[in-house]
Amino acid sequence: VVDSLHVRDDAGQACDARGVLSLQHSELSAKFHDVGIWVLAFLNKFLVNPTGLMTGEVAFRGNLEQFPFSGGGTIYNGSFGVAIIAAKLDSVRTDVVFDNDKIMFLSGKGLLSPMNGRKASAQWINGGGVVKLEKRFGVDNLNFDFGFVDAPLQYPPFAYGIGSGNFSLSMRDRIMHYNGVITVKEGVVPLEFGTKIKEEEAMVDDNWRLNLRLTAERNVWLRNRDADIEFGGELVITREQGPVHLSGIMETDRGNYY
Repeated sequence: VVDSLHVRDDAGQACDARGVLSLQHSELSAKFHDVGIWVLAFLNKFLVNPTGLMTGEVAFRGNLEQFPFSGGGTIYNGSFGVAIIAAKLDSVRTDVVFDNDKIMFLSGKGLLSPMNGRKASAQWINGGGVVKLEKRFGVDNLNFDFGFVDAPLQYPPFAYGIGSGNFSLSMRDRIMHYNGVITVKEGVVPLEFGTKIKEEEAMVDDNWRLNLRLTAERNVWLRNRDADIEFGGELVITREQGPVHLSGIMETDRGNYY
C-alpha cells in the first residue's frame, strides 16, 4: 500500500502518488507537475529526440495485462523531429487524455521548421493523435494527423519548398506509414540530370511506407548546372517495400537550358 509518496528532483519534476501496488492488481492515482515526457517512452519509436514537460493527473487500475487509465494533462515546451521529411517542431503544446487503453493528444500545435538548418520561416501547424497501449504498455498502433498553411517543406535531398495541406504518421502492427496531400506554393528541385534517387542510409529498412501527393500550378523549379525550368502538375512519392518510387505528370511553360 502506498499511503502517500512525494517525489521531487532538482529540475523541478514533481509527482504525488497514492494507492495499492502489486503484480496481481494495482490501484494507483498520481498528480505530476513539470515532468519530462520521458515517461511517454513510446514517443522515441517514431519521433526524433522528443522533449517537453507535462502536468496533470492519472489513475491506474489493473495489472500489466489489463490496465484501464483515466485522467489527463497538458504537454508544453515540447520539441521533436520527423526524420522522413527532415522537419522539426518546437514550442509544441497539446492536451492529453488517458482513456482506458488509449492516450489521446488533442488540440496540439507547434512551430514547424527544417531539421537540417536550412533557412526558412517557421510556421504554426495544428495536429493531434491517438496511441493504443498493448499488454505490458507496448505500442504497436498509433495515428497522428497534422494540418498546415504555407509551412516549410522538404524531402532532402530531392525537394524543398513551401506548401499547405495535411500530413499523417501512423504505426500499424509496428510498421510506420507516412501519408500526405500537399499543395505546393513554391519549390526547388536541385537535382542534376541523370541523378539516381537513393534513400538516406538511416531510412533503408522495411519498417516504413510512404504515400505523398504533391500538386502545384506553377513556381516549382528544377535547378541544376544545365537548366533552370519552372514546372507545374502533380507528383506522387510512394514506397512500399524497396526503393522510393516517383510518378505523375509535370508540365513546363518557361525555363532555360544552358
